[in-house]
Amino acid sequence: MHPRAAAIVGLGLRSPGGTTPDGEAMEVRGPAAAWEALRAGVPAITRYPARRWERMQERLHPDDRGSAPWPLAPITLPTTTDAAAFGLRASDVDLLSPSQILILEIAAEALADAGIPPSTLAGPRTGIYLATSSPDEALTTFADGTRPRLADLPAGGAGMLGTHLSRWLNTLGPLPTLDTTCSSSAYALHTARRDLTDATVDVAVVIGINTCDSPVVGRAFGDGTALAEDGDLAPYDERAHGYVRGEGAVAVVLRPYRQARRAHERIYAVLEHTAVGSDGRSAGVGLPSWQAQADLIGRALIAAQVHPDAVDLWVGHGTATAAGDNAERKAFAAVCGQGRDRGRGRLWPVWSAKGLWGHAEGASGLQSVAATALMLHH
Repeated sequence: MHPRAAAIVGLGLRSPGGTTPDGEAMEVRGPAAAWEALRAGVPAITRYPARRWERMQERLHPDDRGSAPWPLAPITLPTTTDAAAFGLRASDVDLLSPSQILILEIAAEALADAGIPPSTLAGPRTGIYLATSSPDEALTTFADGTRPRLADLPAGGAGMLGTHLSRWLNTLGPLPTLDTTCSSSAYALHTARRDLTDATVDVAVVIGINTCDSPVVGRAFGDGTALAEDGDLAPYDERAHGYVRGEGAVAVVLRPYRQARRAHERIYAVLEHTAVGSDGRSAGVGLPSWQAQADLIGRALIAAQVHPDAVDLWVGHGTATAAGDNAERKAFAAVCGQGRDRGRGRLWPVWSAKGLWGHAEGASGLQSVAATALMLHH
């Protein structure tokens, strides 16, 4: 085991679960339900819930209004929560955005799953690491014609999304909100693991969140070839022709592996190492570089002292876009020696959570980590 490894000891999730016959969103709640959804393997990609679609249409230019709801992998966006449970007044809850409510609820769920009493996390030894890349809530809150108040500012800016969680737990440690677009929550996980192994914190709560409630953002994504308009999202498949936006909220609780092992905590999975990089001068903005990806994967394996032959499963980004999937395939092949184990005929499986739950954008990295942790645990 790598001496600086981190253990995943708690999970909280809200993942898409399809829609009801009445067109309302359903969702998968908690790690047990998420595991059952993974085992079933039934995609939760559907269309925008009927009532949300009607509200969104009203905010679009008449020329942009569609006759049919756009594809989406939705969750339920909450408007209220148990105020007393989080030390809030009812009037405080009225000012919270759906993302702020989800952050509180999934963090509480993950801590309960880890068996960590919230009252023990006060002080500077707990870090909260948030990730989002969705501008939907901010654009909705501050859209032309609305009348936002000063109290709406924390809900409209990503930098204050974790404020209520930090206040509830009374944490004094790191509280960043990271936005590196689709890699946001994976980068948050890397940052948290680094702080754990550097002994900056003893417990890290990592949260990724994505909501898709702005018609303007949906319109922008649809103005091109990135989205699969028919809702058929097929990562790494020859029929892949674009992705579907997905909503989701994921919380992961990390502890130093050695401490978790000594305390006999339930461990879902272990992070041996993490590494980060960027594309540099790729073929274009939004076009990934397979060479940069292969270099990054190789560096991570070397640092973790893991040979490619020891890898049983690659979990990729897998957006089902031609450019993205092809780049990843080339990167994995380069690392694995063209996908074969030194001529012995071995093939490596490659998987993406997006075929089930859509592309949760800024939350997608952590969603994949949580899904993989559940696979390893079970």
